[in-house]
Order: sequence, then C-alpha cells, then structure tokens
Amino acid sequence: SVPALASPVTNWGHVKVTQTGYYESHSTPCMFNDNGSYKLAVGSERGYLYMYGNIDGNLNGTFTLIDSTYNDIYLGEQMAPHLFDFNNDGILDMVIGNYSGGLAYFKGTANTNALQENMEVFTDLTIYPNPASSSLNLKFDNYNNAEKIISVYDAIGRKIIEETATSSEYTLNISSLNTGLYFIEAAILFPNKKPVKVSKKFVKE
Repeated sequence: SVPALASPVTNWGHVKVTQTGYYESHSTPCMFNDNGSYKLAVGSERGYLYMYGNIDGNLNGTFTLIDSTYNDIYLGEQMAPHLFDFNNDGILDMVIGNYSGGLAYFKGTANTNALQENMEVFTDLTIYPNPASSSLNLKFDNYNNAEKIISVYDAIGRKIIEETATSSEYTLNISSLNTGLYFIEAAILFPNKKPVKVSKKFVKE
C-alpha cells in the first residue's frame, strides 16, 4: 500500500551537488545499505557522482560528504545512479543513466558486501553500415562525454588509423582503405584508470 507522507523536509542532510559556476544541480539520490550502514549516492547535472555517509541516526542532521567524484565516474549530464545486487553474488552493483539515454552497468568486484571503488566497467559499441565503403558510423551506448582513442587495424594487426573522439557518435572516414576485413578498437579513457577497450570487426567494400 502507498504510505501516508508527512510534510517534506527541505534541504535534507544538507546535500549539495551544484558545481562551482553553475546554477542547476539536478540531484538524483539513491540510498543503499553498505555492509550494515546506509550511504547515499547522488547523481548531478554536470555528470559527477557524489557519495554521502553519516546517515544512520542522523536523519535530522548533516550528512558527511565522502567523495564528490566517486570512483572517478563521469557519464554525462544528469547522471542518475542505482545500486543493487543485480547478479545475486552478494556484492552491490551499479547502473547509471544520463541525459543522452542508455545505461552503464558497473559490476561490483569486491569479496565483501561493501561497495568497493574497484569496479568492472561494461560498455558497448555499435558500428554501421557493415560492410562499409567510404565512412563508418560509431555509436557508443555509454560514456558519451569520455575521451576515446579510436584505432583501426588490418587483418594482420597493423594499425592503419588512429583518431580521438569525445562524443557519443562519431563518423570515421575509411575511403582510403583497401577492400577487406578490419578491426576497430575504441579505448575509453577515464581519469586515474586504465582505458576500457571495446572492439568490433567490419568489412571495407
């Protein structure tokens, strides 16, 4: 049944996710149980993930800001996090949406029930048309604002093309390539982390 709700408490926990120089914040909260104590993950307008603690027994007080760029995650404007043990392994995972649509899935890799900052990142890349003759379109489902190094290799592993992109969609000029099979690799760059790589194969006709 739907509970009866009392008048709202404004400025709850004194949570603030507004970036310096901006007026909009678009806070999207997700409360979760972190190994027996509650924490609050809050997405923001500018795409940064905030983490708050000191919530248990302090509902009328000020929550403690643990991190304003949690895990160096940056997934674009209006980030909205949700934490849950999706694969029933006893470890919290995270799904994040944003303004551009689509979802990013972070698989928790800790060996305890606590949410750890070491998380495995999954992403996807769609390329079309395939086969292609003059240009190849790339569409990234997630991490649309992250810098990406895009490389094309021939069938024997020689790098033929290398370009840099930052948007969720990118068009690659392949008109100079000979006909045949190629592999495209996108290395998605994150601050203080190893690149997350995704690859596809395509045919130049």
